[in-house]
Parts: sequence; structure tokens; C-alpha cells
Amino acid sequence: MFQSQPQDPSPQNQRRRQMFLLALFALGVLVLGRMGVLDDGGFLGGGLGNTGADAVRFQPYRSVADLERTLQRTGYDLTSVAAASPAEVPRLFVDRLPEGWSALPAPQRDRLFVAVLLPLVLSVNDRMQDLRDRLATIADAPDAGALGDAELSLLAEVAAALAAPGLTAARAEQEPLAVAAALADRLGPLPVALTIAQAAQESDWGQATTDGGGPASLFATGGEPLLATGPFASPLRVPGSPPEGVADLWSALAVRAMSLAAAPRFAGFRAERAALEARHAPLDGGALTETLAPGGDAAEIAALVEAHALAAYETARLAPPPALVLVARPGEAGDANVGVSGGEPAANGGRGG
Repeated sequence: MFQSQPQDPSPQNQRRRQMFLLALFALGVLVLGRMGVLDDGGFLGGGLGNTGADAVRFQPYRSVADLERTLQRTGYDLTSVAAASPAEVPRLFVDRLPEGWSALPAPQRDRLFVAVLLPLVLSVNDRMQDLRDRLATIADAPDAGALGDAELSLLAEVAAALAAPGLTAARAEQEPLAVAAALADRLGPLPVALTIAQAAQESDWGQATTDGGGPASLFATGGEPLLATGPFASPLRVPGSPPEGVADLWSALAVRAMSLAAAPRFAGFRAERAALEARHAPLDGGALTETLAPGGDAAEIAALVEAHALAAYETARLAPPPALVLVARPGEAGDANVGVSGGEPAANGGRGG
């Protein structure tokens, strides 16, 4: 039988062990650096890899060339996404389109527009699903007395933000279970292909947002006085920026989702979406398109979906963290690398769950 030998506690052997560990650490740093993980846009340099799934990294970009380089660097390619099953989209979020957007050749502009909007739509859908699930849990409580302050506060915030007819914060205080159930039924995902196509149609492929209109010009509004606030607030805001209004593309999409949930003119859309979800069917097709934009606009949206093969992204989902680099609005170098924890919605990586 072998007997273990006692370790030599001499200072010489201790130094050897320390040198071995340091060499091993240095080798690991070298390997990670070669992989691009430790550079200024990598995950250990203030990104999501070691700071939790909810960390948000802001990195400024100033041009279309910057955006193209970031897409290549993260391996985000629409052709590969469309070919995958299920399709996974990197958590790469752009808060505004860059200067010079309107001067781009149409094919490049259209491709980048879809690439920018796709992860944003999926992220907003994750937020909507998270809120829907939490509201459904509140609605399933045995009685109102079982609800805590956190549940009641969330319910009041959602009711106040949506301002849906008959579902006010005051009624939520009186009938929390009924209001929670009604709000959960109203909330739901943006139809991915139709949303991108309609945004392309109404913003002229994003040109309206860069020609003085800002992100709020992503969709033509129907007069609903909605802001992406409270539980619908954007995770893309640079710390210290004003919370009011539609400050980024994520907010514009969140406002769109809120309008679909609250506006009386979208009652037909909500009914058709609920029917499709009950059948586990894709959120596309002529009937749903007509509820979004009746008449000739619906035909144009359907044509855009077909021409750009947008239906391929309908079942896409966000890749799990830490595969995310968040690119913030163009700005001065002093705005770079501002890390914020707790901002990104729904880290479960799935659309509708």
C-alpha cells in the first residue's frame, strides 16, 4: 500500500508553487486575449460575462462603419440567423441609428435596419412576457389579501402606464385580481416580422428617425399619449439621461407594444393575436396584418415581409447571456464603457417565454 508523502513546507517549494500558479494564470489571460474576450469590447472588460445576466454595457459608436464592424465582431449575420433552427440572435442592442443613414445604398440600409430591429423586438417581447407572467401570477392569488406590496405596486404601475380604458390604477387598488387578469390578457408580444415590416414602411427604413424625427418616428402614431415609463422603461438609457419621451429605438418599440395592449383601435389585433397564440401559430398572416394596418398599407406590409423573408425571424429568440455587447448612442469618448447593472429585461432568452 502506498503512503502519501508529507508536503515539503520549505520556502523554496512554496515559491515554486506560486510561480506555477502565476504562469497558469498568465497563460489563461493570453488565451482569453487571443479569443477577444479581454479587449475593450469583451465580456470580462466590464461586459456581461462576470457581472450577471442583467448587466448592461454602454459603448459609443459614431458611424455605419462602426456598426458594421461590431456586427462582424460579434458574429451577427442575418443569413446565419435565418438558417438556424431555432434561430438565436445575439444580444446586441443599438439605441439609435447612426448619422449618414439616409445616404446608404438601399440594400445595405435595409439589411442593417432588420439587423438592428430584430434583437430589439425580441428584447421588448421578453419584457412583455415577463410582465404578463407576473400579472397572471397576481391574478391567480387566492384573494387580494394574499398580495404583498411588491405585487400591488407592479399592478398599479402597469395600469398607470397603459392607461387602458376601465383598467386604471384606482380600480387596480379596488379589484386587483380582476385588473391583473385583464391586463395580462392585453399584454403580448410584438409580431416580429410584421413589426419590422411596418416600422420599415412607416419610417422609410429608419430614415425618418435620423432626419430630425428621432426614434419616436419609427412608427406613425395614432394619438395615444403613451411613454415608455415605469415597468416599460428602456434598459438602453445612458445613466443620467432624461427619462421622459421616446429616447431610443427600444422605447419606440415598447411604446408600440403598449399601444397594441391599450388602444381601442387595436382591439381586433388583440383578439386575433390571442387566437393565434392559443393555436401556437406564428404571429403573421393576412388577418393579423389587416388588424394592424387595414387597406393598402396591409398589402404593402405583407409584400415587405415576403420580399425580405422576414417570416424566418418570427420564431427567433435572443441568445443566452453573456453573448451580448450593448452599443450605445454615438457620443464623445467620455461616454464610453459605462456599466450599469440590473437594466436588461428578461434574461431567459425566449420570445414569449
